[in-house]
Order: sequence, then structure tokens, then C-alpha cells
Amino acid sequence: MRNHGSDGQRFQTVTGAPVDESAMKTSLFSLFAGLVLTATATAATPISATFDYTFATRYVTHGFNVGDTQAHQMSVALTSDCLPGFKFTYWNSLTHDRDLKANDEHDFILHYGRTFLEDDAWEIAFTSYIDYWWYPNNTVNGEDLQGMKYHVGGSLPNVIPMPEGYNLVPGYNYYHWHDVYGGQFPSGAVHEFLLRSDIPIFISDAAWI
Repeated sequence: MRNHGSDGQRFQTVTGAPVDESAMKTSLFSLFAGLVLTATATAATPISATFDYTFATRYVTHGFNVGDTQAHQMSVALTSDCLPGFKFTYWNSLTHDRDLKANDEHDFILHYGRTFLEDDAWEIAFTSYIDYWWYPNNTVNGEDLQGMKYHVGGSLPNVIPMPEGYNLVPGYNYYHWHDVYGGQFPSGAVHEFLLRSDIPIFISDAAWI
């Protein structure tokens, strides 16, 4: 049930518990499958692919620890000029400590986003996704733990006037999730009201420089 962000460091040297070889083979196979799929599709349509690997010191989503351990997280994201605004992402998280492999996760995510009233004071940046997630090593009520997660959100990047180089952006996100088979876990929702600011720091103007 990914939150598209985790407390991670890219390509960090791993120490501690040894990585289970079968788990790493699974990760590499997933990545290789993504490469093959991308190469095949690109021959027919203009498709772009983005690959990512993160070593997460801890995987946290909506404030919940998933496995409370280090994790290897890989993804491949596909976009196409034929479908502007859409993106498909395959993402996985494999625990570094294989005694906790019940927390291995695979996500298949369809994103859609677009901008309305571009460059207007009331410009709206809209985002959404549908996420099917699956824990193949975690069985609840006789079935693999799996569920659906939905997100819609938006922000108003120009509605609050600010000096050049600064911004103050209000936004809202809604998330809802439920299980696939029923009875595996309670459904729920999260509302987020945000006020984001990117404040530039001009190092050359600092008194000690």
C-alpha cells in the first residue's frame, strides 16, 4: 500500500543481515521483465520508461511502519505520447531481512494528472491514481493479502501571490483503500490539507560566506 515516498537512500552500501539470494533474484527478474516489456512496446508506439532503485532504511506509508525493517524498492514507470497525462507504474518493496518477507509488496499503479487553466491565477494541478497492491507472502483468511487504493488530489500553484522565486501552494489529497476479498482488513480513508512552500536559500548572501 505504497505512499510513493519512503525514508530511503539511493544505492546505499548495505550492512547487517545478509540479503536472501532468492529475493534478489525475484527483484532482478521483475526489473528484467519490465525492460523486455518496454522494449517490445517501444517498437510499436512512442513509449518512455523510467527505472528507479531505492534502498529504504525504513518503509513508512501514511505514518505506518511496513515491516519495521530496511527494504529494497524498485520500479519501472511507463508513459506514452498517445496517452497524455497517463502513467503506469510497477513498484515493489522487498525486505532486507528475509525473516520478515511477509511484508514483501508489489504494486500496479495507473496514474492520471493534468493541469487546468494553465498560467491563470486559478490554475489547478490535478493528480489521481488507482493502485492494486499485493503481499504474496502474507496470507489472511486463506488468501494472499491484497487490496485497492485510490487517490485524487489537487493544488493551486498561483492562487497566493508571492514575490518572484517564492511560492505558497495550498492543496488537498484524498486516499481510500479496501481489501479485495473482504474481511482481510478494515477499509479506510485519509484526507490531507496541505500548504507547501519552496523557499530558496541564497548562500552567497549569508554573513559568514
